[in-house]
Amino acid sequence: AAAVAVAVAFAAALRGRRTGDLRFFAAAGGALGVLAAVQPWSLLAVGTIVAILAWRSGNRTRALAWLLAAVPGLVLLAVANRAATGHLAASPVAAYTALVGPSPAAGSGVVSAVARSLHRVRAHMLDVANFEPLALLPLVVLFGPRRAKPAVWWAATVIVSQLVAYAPFANDYVSPAGGCSVLAEVLPLDHALMALALARLFPRDIGRAAIAMFGLSLGGFAIHASYSHRWLALSEIGRPRFEPDAPREANVTSGLLYFDDDAGYELALDPGLPASRGIQAARMRGDDHDRLLYELLGRPPSHRYVASGGRSIVVPWSPPGSGDAWTFEAESEWPPSAGSGGASSIATAMPPCASGGRALALTPSARSGATVTIELPIPRSATPPPRRTWLVTPRVVQNGTTATATLSLVDALGGAPLARWSWSDATHAPSCLDLPAQSVDLGGDRLRTWLVLEAKGGTVTLDRTALHPR
Repeated sequence: AAAVAVAVAFAAALRGRRTGDLRFFAAAGGALGVLAAVQPWSLLAVGTIVAILAWRSGNRTRALAWLLAAVPGLVLLAVANRAATGHLAASPVAAYTALVGPSPAAGSGVVSAVARSLHRVRAHMLDVANFEPLALLPLVVLFGPRRAKPAVWWAATVIVSQLVAYAPFANDYVSPAGGCSVLAEVLPLDHALMALALARLFPRDIGRAAIAMFGLSLGGFAIHASYSHRWLALSEIGRPRFEPDAPREANVTSGLLYFDDDAGYELALDPGLPASRGIQAARMRGDDHDRLLYELLGRPPSHRYVASGGRSIVVPWSPPGSGDAWTFEAESEWPPSAGSGGASSIATAMPPCASGGRALALTPSARSGATVTIELPIPRSATPPPRRTWLVTPRVVQNGTTATATLSLVDALGGAPLARWSWSDATHAPSCLDLPAQSVDLGGDRLRTWLVLEAKGGTVTLDRTALHPR
């Protein structure tokens, strides 16, 4: 959709400036509205060029036509932002980054930004025609003996602007071989410039030149880029992580269906379909979160969706665990409910004592420290939980960061703590520490609780929280 919007907006603006037809500027504006709705960060470069072309047309009506035509798409974007974040101008990406902090994979500094940009350039060059040298053909048009027309430079500006715009982002969905489809919105402009280059280089034999170029591209697809395309096909942006045929083949028509990853869960989720009337998708957490959901829904038939290689199957599965002892992993609540002053992440380089080999890490970015808030579920069944006393025992991982930390259990955000623990991460070797158990009354009118983790002076890590009835 973004590729179509960029191509239509760019071509319509050029045609409108050449012919003076108001309808082409309106078409360009409508395409920009679509681009704003589906991929807002791609709007800046194309929108700026359309605005310049409209303004230089010498007619104010034409200059405003594209802007008015873009309004519906901008309104749709604002409504979507409001639904996702509660604010018209706050994007989900910005809200997510503010909550968990910048991605550790993104890095920081000029060197990191340049490295990411070069990686994007190489990945995009492979994506253009499966053979990087073919992506250099537009240079013939830009810097050849014949002077390039302004439209060519406008197109090149859009391509370069998009490459630069993606520099702050981490290299998500980019394989070691370099395959990447993130910049697909500018591929039509790449291909148009390549066609112009062939016409410049082989004006009398462009047919054979085009056939040769297609041959090189197909050869690159089959040999040079085959590993990259296979990687993409097997990733979660290739083969769908949920295929409805899998539960049908297993005769599963209702109950809980647990997924190991977010991609499959999001594809299968139907918020209005309970387990009693159909398949209710559930994200597997690997701890008593799975058991709690199972108990809350009255122990319906439960299965697990397993996707491995090129085959997906559905197998019977019930959450493990029984009795009154419950354990909730801190990383199962990531992304957190709230956070400030730093970045939270799921740490995987953990000592053997850490359950599941993962934990929730909090890294302050300010001297005042950082805070993160996660929910601590109250064990219960399909009926409201009775009020009872629980022994709450958090486990933390010490990494020798010399940080200090405080963990508070509250029943209302900003409320007085029901229990509080403090410790110093001053160990010389990675180890786990069970904090002293504290008695807390939960249930009854206390239906929800939160753990508030505060860190100062370095990274602190929360592994899990165990609850035992007293």
